[in-house]
Amino acid sequence: MSTAQERASCNLVHLATGIKVDLFVKGAAAFDVAEFDRKVAVWLGDEAPHEVFVKSAEDTLLRKLLWYRLGGEVSDRQWEDVRGILSVQGERLDMAYVRAWAERLGVRDLLDRLLAQK
Repeated sequence: MSTAQERASCNLVHLATGIKVDLFVKGAAAFDVAEFDRKVAVWLGDEAPHEVFVKSAEDTLLRKLLWYRLGGEVSDRQWEDVRGILSVQGERLDMAYVRAWAERLGVRDLLDRLLAQK
């Protein structure tokens, strides 16, 4: 059975640079659909750039809060990642969207804790 059939994730590593890209199969839940609908186009490469789509910063933050919760709220890596997203993206984040989904996903308390540490 393939990774896509199992609805699992995998990653690709560019050996020359060490850059790792995580790939996830799109789920059917409302948040999965919203994430996909809000994808952001970026251009990669210099000589022959290619357009690729990535998750928005808001959706990445929310997904990492979910993973943090599902992992028993012990992963320093997930927590530091969400702190980093908030720090780097700052005012560019659509906080109304983040708050609404955090409520729906049951991670509003984690978002509030994150914002209080700002």
